[in-house]
Amino acid sequence: MVDAILSLKDFAFNLINIIIKLIKVFPKFLSIFTYILDPKKLISDIIFSIVTGSKMIYDATIGYLIGSFMKNFYLDSKNNKNNKNSKKGGESCFNKSLINILILILCPPLAIFMKEGISSILYVIIASALTYFYYFPGLIYSCLYIL
Repeated sequence: MVDAILSLKDFAFNLINIIIKLIKVFPKFLSIFTYILDPKKLISDIIFSIVTGSKMIYDATIGYLIGSFMKNFYLDSKNNKNNKNSKKGGESCFNKSLINILILILCPPLAIFMKEGISSILYVIIASALTYFYYFPGLIYSCLYIL
């Protein structure tokens, strides 16, 4: 009986300490709420997020469309100039094909998506379904598609 009373006393002291700490922290919480609920800051944050999100979507779609169109002209002329058996700079630690093969082994649908882009979404969905049910059919399908 005495142990129960002593443990209730310890509980009451610990509860009072927690309440005192919460009272000390309460003004900080109020300052956070006033910062979040300030109409000027809230509206400016919303406008900033809408503008930035719209820019990112625009850059991604237009950049993809124009980039894939311009890639045929720009990269072919650049590669023809640099393919004279001279390796000046541009060396990397890993060959790009090695990284592509590692991605192909780890996640076959991602490898298809990285190679072909959004235009091959049907093939990515097929590879995802095959990989979801069993890994090896998805891997074989992706290997046949990429290699």
